[in-house]
Amino acid sequence: MRSYNYFVGIAIIVGVGVAQDLRLSSCDGQQLATCQAQFNKDLNLDDSLGVATYDKLRVAVEKSFSDEKALGLLKTCEAFKEFKNCFTDNNLFSCVQNPFGLLTVTNNNNVRYDRKQANGYVKIWNQLDFVCGAGFTIIANNEDCTSTVFNNQTAALRDCDNDFDANLAVDPSQPCDYVDIAANCYRNVFWNACKSPEVAFFGCNYERVGTQLLNSQCTQIFCVYAAMAAVECDSTTYFECQTDLNKALGISDNQPWYHPDIFRKEVETFYQNQGPDGIRKVCRAFREFKTCMGNQYQLCMTPVHFVSVSATTLNAYQFVGLFNQMHFVCGAGLQIYLSNENCLSESWKGESGAILNECRENFEVGSDVANDEACTLGNKYLICMESRVKKNCGEKSNDAQFWACEYARVNVFTRFPQCPIRCVLPYTGGII
Repeated sequence: MRSYNYFVGIAIIVGVGVAQDLRLSSCDGQQLATCQAQFNKDLNLDDSLGVATYDKLRVAVEKSFSDEKALGLLKTCEAFKEFKNCFTDNNLFSCVQNPFGLLTVTNNNNVRYDRKQANGYVKIWNQLDFVCGAGFTIIANNEDCTSTVFNNQTAALRDCDNDFDANLAVDPSQPCDYVDIAANCYRNVFWNACKSPEVAFFGCNYERVGTQLLNSQCTQIFCVYAAMAAVECDSTTYFECQTDLNKALGISDNQPWYHPDIFRKEVETFYQNQGPDGIRKVCRAFREFKTCMGNQYQLCMTPVHFVSVSATTLNAYQFVGLFNQMHFVCGAGLQIYLSNENCLSESWKGESGAILNECRENFEVGSDVANDEACTLGNKYLICMESRVKKNCGEKSNDAQFWACEYARVNVFTRFPQCPIRCVLPYTGGII
């Protein structure tokens, strides 16, 4: 794995404020051992795996979420969540997120770690943050191919690692160039194996988040695949179909993925304020859009595609999330909405509507900042939507409450399909 220019000598120049600076806090080796042992036990890993054997730990972790595909990924992420919860806040940073804490470890039976071990260990957990957050959807949707890469292409991935080490050893003054090269190396491995821009995007970010953490000055490195996405998505077809959809609904913005909140407001107005005719009109427009797109629908209507045309990650998921919600609104949810049209329409008006929008915004913005809290925030989102509809539609409005819950759940699932939340009748409620 990589060796980095991690500056340890900073401790020499620090004065009175050392004790208050987490960047200079030492890891408690005893707590680290306890939490590592718990993680290893949860995933049936060898007891000996840890900082000193970080390279073997990496192989074991990647095997845990590739052998059993989506199920193995979910197990790994649950174990990772428990691993983080095992630490106190200060020790989580010092033991898992900051190599300096490992280089100055205390209560560790006189065992010391070198820079390569500390950096390699920290990199694993930062990459798992991505895998169990924004990367989860991509792996879950492409489990066969991503599993093949982690099982059969590890030699190619390690070549990317070794090249980074070699480049940095020759010229340590250009770490950002080598971070970029390494990220693109991973991208190419995943692209060559899967021929999917989404999976290539995952591969690039999987490496980038690990190396960038240890080279924090490299803030201008991103993973964007406009050319690859264009190979998969016929942009001409998409723009024509989006234009027709906008015209049918009277929407003027011809690039709505940059302003998904405005687009959502204009779309939702139809079934919030215009009764049965409004929901039929918006559903007819979305049905014609999907027919217009044909087999391009699955290729174009992905967050990766919209990121490739310079939308932010948050905006891309918000935009695609609305389209996914329309599948429910115009499918299984249509009859429920029409049967409860009066109270559901009232739920979207005035102060009540502002509260429903706040429910969604709290989830979308909060989970974008804190991926590891997405499922908790998603559950709150479902409950918030249900509660508001219950107030407007009555205690016994189980089907209307289910509609509100499911409408929110589909949005959560768009970005975080790993979240075990669901909506049930006759008793509604997000379940963790």
